[in-house]
Amino acid sequence: MVIPLLVASAIVGLSTRSRVSAQAQKGQAAPAKNKVYAHVIAVQNLLLAQQAAAVGLPQGALVPPGLRKRAFEQAVQQVANTRIPPNFLQLAKERQAKVQGKALTKTKKVAGADPKAKSFDWRTLKKVTPVRTYMGNTGQDSCGCCWCFAGIAAFESSSLILGAGSPSTLDASEQLILDCGKTGGCNGDWYWTAWRYMEAHGTSTEADVPYKGYVDEPECAAKSGVARPYKVQDFNLVSASEPIPKAAEIKKSLCDHGPLAVAVYADDAFVDYPAAGQVFKGFPSSPSDPSAPINHAVTLIGWDDARSAWLIKNSWGSAWGVEGGYMWIDYSSNNIGFAAGWVTAKVGP
Repeated sequence: MVIPLLVASAIVGLSTRSRVSAQAQKGQAAPAKNKVYAHVIAVQNLLLAQQAAAVGLPQGALVPPGLRKRAFEQAVQQVANTRIPPNFLQLAKERQAKVQGKALTKTKKVAGADPKAKSFDWRTLKKVTPVRTYMGNTGQDSCGCCWCFAGIAAFESSSLILGAGSPSTLDASEQLILDCGKTGGCNGDWYWTAWRYMEAHGTSTEADVPYKGYVDEPECAAKSGVARPYKVQDFNLVSASEPIPKAAEIKKSLCDHGPLAVAVYADDAFVDYPAAGQVFKGFPSSPSDPSAPINHAVTLIGWDDARSAWLIKNSWGSAWGVEGGYMWIDYSSNNIGFAAGWVTAKVGP
């Protein structure tokens, strides 16, 4: 079931109560704090009403927690559908061995990027492109390609660090990768897939192949002559041995390579993150568990030790979160930093 965020509020807003809602059956909207959360809850409750009817629960009956959880997990896939392969650490080791000894372009050191600093934010150095406001400021809309947005955002920052373009003009196309990359598309994948494709083929500007919110493979052939100026030089994980690298490792890689693509678990509270500036604190992370739950990809751009928090850039439009599409998240919450990856843009011929 795919319902565009642009029309979700016109379809159903739905209650978040743990009973079979009369609103669900009448299609009445309930207030929500942000458009993305409204959409996820709308789809969740549509699914919940269907599942409740399937097991014979009458209107007003208490819904078993497991039923609501399952409905939410299905609904959130429309905005959070990152799927890290179970052998991701082995893939990192293999890639490390493959490129060992090769002369690869290194991200240049930038004054002010100090892993020992108490706080740091790549935006202050103008090395972060804007949060994308495609599809009526819903960002990726109802396509679960957060993995591609996170990968592109990290790549764009690497390009800026290496002196290519400016934050206001640099905008690489996610859509070309979705159409031509034989990826999981809206049904889930991870940022390595985007980087591998860009390493081999590159991607176009957003202006040449704009984002649609769905995969359109037949269009790929029509785009064969489009210029692809954005290419990847190198990429890998921050750590090939730890599912969630230690904070010091993440800070060093963040300063060495630029903003990182990382996985996190977007649960109900994460999606409903309020724009009040507070640090999000969810469930405790499992840093050594390679099968720890994750479902979303974001771009990690900074930290603040005083808050004990990472600063992440999301792909749900500028109306979500704080400061126009960002979140402060506790260092040890919701498996933030899982499969943290860096990318180096190829600059020049």
